[in-house]
Amino acid sequence: MKPSLIFGFLAPLTAAHYNFPYFLVNDTFSPSFLYTRRVSDETHAGTGPSYPPFYAKDLLSEDIRCGRNATVSGTNTSIATIIAGSKVGFRPNFWFKGTGINALVLHDGPLQAYLARSPVQTKEGLQHWDGADGRFFKIAERGPTTKERWFTTEELIGVQFSEYNFTIPVTTPPGLYLLRMDSVYPRGGNASQFYAGCAQVDIVGNGGAEREPGPTVSFPVPEEMLGEYLANGHGSYLPDYKMPGPSVWKG
Repeated sequence: MKPSLIFGFLAPLTAAHYNFPYFLVNDTFSPSFLYTRRVSDETHAGTGPSYPPFYAKDLLSEDIRCGRNATVSGTNTSIATIIAGSKVGFRPNFWFKGTGINALVLHDGPLQAYLARSPVQTKEGLQHWDGADGRFFKIAERGPTTKERWFTTEELIGVQFSEYNFTIPVTTPPGLYLLRMDSVYPRGGNASQFYAGCAQVDIVGNGGAEREPGPTVSFPVPEEMLGEYLANGHGSYLPDYKMPGPSVWKG
């Protein structure tokens, strides 16, 4: 399974802090936060909402699972029906169709997608589930293009990613799931940034996987994986960079 990437052109000095309100299903991006759980802006005492960094700062916080305060926003989020084997995707919130300053980027760094099956297999069960103790298994990842950089030379000349699309494995067991998008900006240690978002999905199909989905991981990030998420993935550190989390389940 090979994720597909769609590019946007960006002015060199444009900054990108983002979440993932737009979900691709049936080759159409949904309205903002229709199928993805709404996240909160960062606030500062006495000033109200600020320029929203959106990224989680604490790998041991519940916010790393689906974004800031998204563990409680599922009841106001619809559920997308997806046929196993279909392409799906996420688009960040600061995206505008066009070129130049009117396009958003995803930061360089790993892009990953996970599924976790709701323990209560009803619409209300999924919407009320906070994802705690969820057995998330990775279904897609995008690593560096080469050992020297996350993007090719052509991509680096004003080009970055503006969407992340991938395929739901055709043998995924049918059921109600959280579909988690994970974007890491691996600047090293406390300078790293962690972006996450979750869509609520009902996967339909025949299943038939040869083995159970896995390996699985729970979020917040387990202690044994903290080093992977805090690793520096820039410059001379990139050749030794390891994709964080478990291996990809291919069905």
